[in-house]
Amino acid sequence: MKNKFNKKLFNLETNKDFKSLKVKNIKFFKNILKKHGIFNIKEVFKVIKKSSNSNIFFINTNQKELVLRESGLNFFKELNASSKIVSELDNYFFKLIKLKNRCVFKKYKKVYIIYEKIDGNIFNGDFHLINKILSKILNLNFELKKKKIKGIKKNKYDKKKIINLNSFLIQKNIYKNFLSKKTLKLIESNNDYFRENFIKVKKLIIKRNLQIVHGDINHANIIINKNLIKFLDIEDIKVDNVKISLSYALFKLFRHCIYKNVRAYDLIIKKIKPLIYKKLILKNKVFKNENELFLFCFFKLMADISLIVENLNNNNKMYLYDFEKKILNLIELKYIFKNQ
Repeated sequence: MKNKFNKKLFNLETNKDFKSLKVKNIKFFKNILKKHGIFNIKEVFKVIKKSSNSNIFFINTNQKELVLRESGLNFFKELNASSKIVSELDNYFFKLIKLKNRCVFKKYKKVYIIYEKIDGNIFNGDFHLINKILSKILNLNFELKKKKIKGIKKNKYDKKKIINLNSFLIQKNIYKNFLSKKTLKLIESNNDYFRENFIKVKKLIIKRNLQIVHGDINHANIIINKNLIKFLDIEDIKVDNVKISLSYALFKLFRHCIYKNVRAYDLIIKKIKPLIYKKLILKNKVFKNENELFLFCFFKLMADISLIVENLNNNNKMYLYDFEKKILNLIELKYIFKNQ
């Protein structure tokens, strides 16, 4: 099969190869964990990741392996609220370790959560699992809809800024230093596609269908162990339009399958996607039609790029590592949902 899309597409992934370094001085971790009644720490490893919002440590003890997540103090309120939800839904998430009936605690001007590491592996792009994962996501959304949104941070979108992103994409001299020549050519050849859909997303009503969701379900946040499926990153539990989170999750599932095996593209488009559409549109009636699903995901990707651009304008390169991939995602989207 000869693929009809550019070789640059479905070929870039920044969320992979999670290496770790052994921490030599573990006194800090012993002081934290002894309050939880955990004394037998053998070794600690720090996960090397590109996002600087938090740090992750794997802690080996004689009994089990734990994960400690460290964030800034500004995350305390939202982590406290989301951890309460996670502790009630351990069928979907990990088991949090509590201290005096609390899952989130402060120490050394940082915020910490500790949980038991889940046995299994991150989603490897096996397209046979898409339907099962999607069913788990739908069930999770059903459970989250029952929860009170008090304390959970709401995703806010500046629609005007997001729509204005179209002019940014056209003025390639602004961002040429951050993107490869091949990506710049792809942007130029897709200008009509961008213009057409930037106009369409203006009509989307974003402030409806609000509920608690997991806003960033991607391959790295999905753990598979035989028939067990669980989700990571409680920092991404937000209040948002469920159509945004669900369309984005579906795109990331399809996209990762194609990234891992480009030959699976035709099978996904011709056989798997129609079955998924039937479940989401006809059976569960989450979306009105295929085009609505596409547009909500287009909007989500635009919002992500808009945040990166805003940070770049303020000389903040924190999310720059994801910039090129997000723009390529916008183009990849049409090959998955529009079959172009």
